Amino acid sequence: MVRALIEIYGILKTLGAVSLSAVLGAFAPALVELGLNLSTFQKWVIGLGVFFIILAGVTAFLERRAQGAARETNSHQVQKDKIKQLQEHNKHLNSEIEERDTTHANRVLLKYALEEAQEEGTLLRKGEPSKAAVERWESRTRNLIEAALGEGHTNHFLSDDGAFPLATPNPTGAQYQLDRRLQRLDWLLGIVDSLTPIQLRPEFNGKEWTRKQ
Repeated sequence: MVRALIEIYGILKTLGAVSLSAVLGAFAPALVELGLNLSTFQKWVIGLGVFFIILAGVTAFLERRAQGAARETNSHQVQKDKIKQLQEHNKHLNSEIEERDTTHANRVLLKYALEEAQEEGTLLRKGEPSKAAVERWESRTRNLIEAALGEGHTNHFLSDDGAFPLATPNPTGAQYQLDRRLQRLDWLLGIVDSLTPIQLRPEFNGKEWTRKQ
């Protein structure tokens, strides 16, 4: 009989679906009625069986609570991980947007600086500039291009390669040099002021090179 009660306990613990109140409600009236005609040993065995039934119900209840708490904890951790991933993704997007905004702003400022250099060179060309004045203008413009775009565009600005139509007949050496640089500068300005992709140097700060902001 004890063995049978132990087996019942195992079944109840495994199923975990029998309510403790339901078990006691079903067996309590019978136990009270039988208790009047049972021996002490039989009462002890039945009492032990009731104890196992109660223990099975309590154990199943605690296990269900533990499993629910574990699922809740796991779900909470998954949500925290998702929130963290979203925050990192948003941070990355914000960084990219900020970088694009900075690059665009510097490109606009470079355009302004090149236009100012072009205006200065054109004004210089209207007179009879000395070689020293042309070289000072050329040096400032070269430094601007190198700071913004690097060596490749600087070399193109300083190059005398290729056919070049004379702006005026019989120019002086300084005028010819200035005309060549203005031609290269006009080409570069057209690139900067277009949708053509260009690679600005990361350290370039356009605010340092133009009066316009």
